[in-house]
Amino acid sequence: MAKKAAAARAAARAAKTAATTKAPAKTKETAAYPWAYHAAFWSLVALLLFPPFFRGLFFPFEQELALMGAATVCWLAWLYKHEQRDYRFLSHPLDYFTLLLPLAYLLAAFGAVNTGLALDEVTKNLLYFLAYWTAAQLVRDERTAAQLLHAVYLAALGVALAGLFTATGIIYIKDGFLGGRIYSSFQYPNALASYLALAAFLGLFFWAEYGDRAVKEGIRERALLKALPRRILDLRPYGYLYAPANFLLLAVLFGTKSRGGLLITGAVFILYVIGLSWEKRLPVVLHALVVGGLGYLSVHKFILAAEAKQYGLAWLWVLGGLVLSLVWQWLYAFLSARCLNTWLVDKKRSALLLLSLMLGGLIAFAAVLATHPQVLQKVFSFAYLRNAFERTYFIKDALAMFKARPLLGWGGGGWEEAYRAYQGYLYNSNEVHSHYFQVAVETGMVGLLAILGIWVCFLLTAHRAYWAAPAGSLRRALVWSLTAGALAVGLHAAVDFDLSLSALTLALWVSFACVRNLAPGQHDVPGKAERRSPRPAVLAGASAACALIFAFAFLLASANSYAQTAAEHFRQEKFAEGLSALQKAAAYNPFNADLHTNLVRAYLSAGQVGPALEEAKRAVELSQYSAARRADLARAYLAAGDYRPAVEEARRAVELAPWQIRWYENLALVLAATGHGELEAGNKEAARQYLEEALKVPQAIEAKVAALGEEEKRLWKDSPMLSVTPGVQLGVGQAQYLLGRFAEAEKSLSTALQEEQLKGEATLWLALVKEKQGRSEEAQKFLQEAEKTNREAKAIFAKLQKIPTLP
Repeated sequence: MAKKAAAARAAARAAKTAATTKAPAKTKETAAYPWAYHAAFWSLVALLLFPPFFRGLFFPFEQELALMGAATVCWLAWLYKHEQRDYRFLSHPLDYFTLLLPLAYLLAAFGAVNTGLALDEVTKNLLYFLAYWTAAQLVRDERTAAQLLHAVYLAALGVALAGLFTATGIIYIKDGFLGGRIYSSFQYPNALASYLALAAFLGLFFWAEYGDRAVKEGIRERALLKALPRRILDLRPYGYLYAPANFLLLAVLFGTKSRGGLLITGAVFILYVIGLSWEKRLPVVLHALVVGGLGYLSVHKFILAAEAKQYGLAWLWVLGGLVLSLVWQWLYAFLSARCLNTWLVDKKRSALLLLSLMLGGLIAFAAVLATHPQVLQKVFSFAYLRNAFERTYFIKDALAMFKARPLLGWGGGGWEEAYRAYQGYLYNSNEVHSHYFQVAVETGMVGLLAILGIWVCFLLTAHRAYWAAPAGSLRRALVWSLTAGALAVGLHAAVDFDLSLSALTLALWVSFACVRNLAPGQHDVPGKAERRSPRPAVLAGASAACALIFAFAFLLASANSYAQTAAEHFRQEKFAEGLSALQKAAAYNPFNADLHTNLVRAYLSAGQVGPALEEAKRAVELSQYSAARRADLARAYLAAGDYRPAVEEARRAVELAPWQIRWYENLALVLAATGHGELEAGNKEAARQYLEEALKVPQAIEAKVAALGEEEKRLWKDSPMLSVTPGVQLGVGQAQYLLGRFAEAEKSLSTALQEEQLKGEATLWLALVKEKQGRSEEAQKFLQEAEKTNREAKAIFAKLQKIPTLP
């Protein structure tokens, strides 16, 4: 029996070797790549390896640093291409669509509603294109593709470990473990789930194709083959590396508790198994079931122990799972050498066992549902599906924005900038939670065609590469694994904003490049007939383009660095140094509205009204739909004594974010302050008009709430329901006092006292009311209370006392 099994195993390996795509013959061109190739290739590996640990590369500063690195890697690739006399830039339909996307963002930036955010999106999409293009120039065959993809696999393994470490307090990652869910360095569990899913499909490929290989099969140097002892050369250790690594990836994938991510990954896994060669289906399913089952059990117990601060017990569960995964790998190797291969080489037996496993799984699933009916009740409950219902509103609002600007959209960051003007109730989401709708909002039809073109070209290329490779070959398995991983990411991106985390998108775009180069005739290595004479002008142009991109990213990164320095100076109350750093930041990136807004506040705090007003106007020019910028501009106009535009900007803030109560509070206060200012100037009729308008703010709030539907009220959760708050009452009470309605003012201002932050101002105005009512002793008590929070309260009281109230 053992001899038959060994013979079957040898036959299976021989069949696999015969089916595998023949490696290119070594020539002077392929035997040894020049230094520029190695420099570019390993720099690209670093570009894939490190970004996941920098908050998933979600924030602009890290993205700008990564773009500087990508520009350098791209230049190294051009040096290599110059040595090869290969001056082609775009040579595949996928290349054109991948370039079209950053071009769409660049075009949209010229009409963007937030220029700074638009430039951030240009940065991201340039980064993706450079990574894709560089990979497309450097990946030559399955071997180089696998080397590059191991960077993604190892980075994901590191991120998974980081999630376990932060859950048990070994390291600290902000928001790395919250609510019993693993966020790790991505700080967002759903994006982490997508990233781990992509890596898990790679892990299944590596285990299935390399797990049974001997050491000698991975060594190309003849001298090393002769030097090493045969017992070492005959070892098959790789399965013992991939099995525990896959266990960790799947454990943390389950630990993210991403409903959409797990559901989509499970569905894609079924498709993945169907597309595998029949010889690989049973081993891959067994491996995934055992390692995944261990991962699910271990991480469930791990999270319970971590939440209870029983860190030692938590790690015992993980270590137990690691040990059992190694035991499984040994058992699989043992059975393969004895009897399992007789099943693997028999198509009918293999299919029968696989079918039995599937039926067993379905029966177990049905049994769980039958014995736990509450599971279905929970799954279909409003609480469980609430996020799904809410995201339909995101999509509806995104479609409305797309219709408003269908050609080039609102510019990068357009959703974040303007969605509050379109939302039907209050929700807080700077992302659409659908990558494709977000691209449509930001870049219109041009960008939407680009992203759809990328996916269509990728799937067509994958189809071509899959069927061109021999059945059972390593190339076909690699193409199919990359396709499955990309589908898991792409489908999840339709219902979440995973691809806003650039570390994930980089891995996906590089996967596209690998599949592109595994298709027939797409190795991008020119033959002798294609070789041309040296063209230094092309290299110079490419170098200039890379330098320009590097300089662009450098300026943006410098601005962010100076902004961080300014914030630190302000925290230390070093105003002059902070202002200087902030001015430098705005000089390096004059398109960032946040920098101008920070300058507004710095200038106002220093009493420099003129510069503050100019900066506030510039901030509104750069960020046209921000209610906060409008409120800052209103404040600057008030400080400058220019009342009419102050009121106009306060009204505009309410129009741009009608479900946020703070803009109603701001409007009431601005109207009261404007009425106050007009009274000081002797313009009684104008003052009355503004003060009467302030009294109508509560009615506007109530009318807005009355327009809400029942479903919108059920979904409202991100703040208390819109209502007349103490902040609104403060502005209304001031207006009532100035209109001479002292009893009403007393009631409104007393309500304002309920909020701690308003007590100082509310007590000051209550002192004025009491004084007007002839209750001087009470007025003095309120004034003393006001002085506890404002040393200048007495002087302000004396000044306000002189202003005549309207009859």
